[in-house]
Amino acid sequence: ESLMWGIATGSAMGLHRFRMQSHPFFAVNVAFATTLLVSAPSYYFCYRRREHKENVIETMMRANDFSHEEEMPEPVPIEDH
Repeated sequence: ESLMWGIATGSAMGLHRFRMQSHPFFAVNVAFATTLLVSAPSYYFCYRRREHKENVIETMMRANDFSHEEEMPEPVPIEDH
């Protein structure tokens, strides 16, 4: 997602610089720089948000005494119900 935002903003900025009759080499450099300046921080914040969600879920599972599937006991057979 962050790379798509970077590409979109870089393309828009490059087209804007072409439209303003800048030198093509400069317009491409501005587009590339904008792509990096948008996608790098976006990726960082997206990564941190995902990491935070995982930590919250793990904390909630520990607080409610839930375990991961691998740590759960064997299911009781239906005949024993």
